[in-house]
Amino acid sequence: MFLAVGLAATPVANWTAADDGKSVTLTVGDQATLTLSASAGTGYLWKIDPVDATVLAVSEAKINADRTPGLVGGPVQFVWTIAAKAPGKVDLAAKLARPWIADNPAQTVTIHVAVK
Repeated sequence: MFLAVGLAATPVANWTAADDGKSVTLTVGDQATLTLSASAGTGYLWKIDPVDATVLAVSEAKINADRTPGLVGGPVQFVWTIAAKAPGKVDLAAKLARPWIADNPAQTVTIHVAVK
């Protein structure tokens, strides 16, 4: 389940694919962002697996594309805002896959989040 996340707070962490497999800690009320890159026009999209919405709120992805004139199939970034709502532990897992073969992702990123 994805919930609306307010953007009033400044993120305390900015996670990327380089953080795959890491364990991180947030405090209730903290916000973080997860930014993952892909190539436009390939059919691949990043999706986050559902998480325990009582612990973390995850926004819908904001997609930022490179708008360079004449650039076809350029890089895009998928950016989510994550808000720590209550104490608990959640595996925040994202998968890069084509929607018609979602069970065979090209890449996965998992961040182990503990909220205190």
